[in-house]
Amino acid sequence: MPRLLLTLILAVIPLVIVASAGPPSIRVTHESVRGDTVAFVTGQHHSDDSETVVQARLETMASGRRISYPLTLDKLAERGRYVVRRRWDATRPVVLVLTVEQGNHDSHGVAEAVVKVAAGGKVVSVDYPKAEGEPDARWPRRATAAEVDAALAQILATHK
Repeated sequence: MPRLLLTLILAVIPLVIVASAGPPSIRVTHESVRGDTVAFVTGQHHSDDSETVVQARLETMASGRRISYPLTLDKLAERGRYVVRRRWDATRPVVLVLTVEQGNHDSHGVAEAVVKVAAGGKVVSVDYPKAEGEPDARWPRRATAAEVDAALAQILATHK
């Protein structure tokens, strides 16, 4: 019996470590939005929410120049949930980069979503960058500058 108990404990320990040391998660929903609401963002992590930071930035072009600036998210009553409201010129498509970051975990402490938004404020697509290669292929990561540039080029091409 003690040997069985030891085997069970040794089998469970790796699962507990992975569950407590995994990356944050991000989810963007945009169905059934109204008015100036563009999307809802849910950012969570396994530890204390006070350490979890959810941020947003906008990327677009105006008069041939790249524009990038932070957006303010409105916190909802539900834990880790925010609303993205359109606070930009609705005549121009944009890319939103939404970030959940937690603590000092380097690349494993970040999850991002790259959101293409058409002129008028309708979400066209949401991409969640994932780590490449084993064993991290399922883990979220920060979007690269090239991925954000490509998303912006794609959404701007649909607006011509």
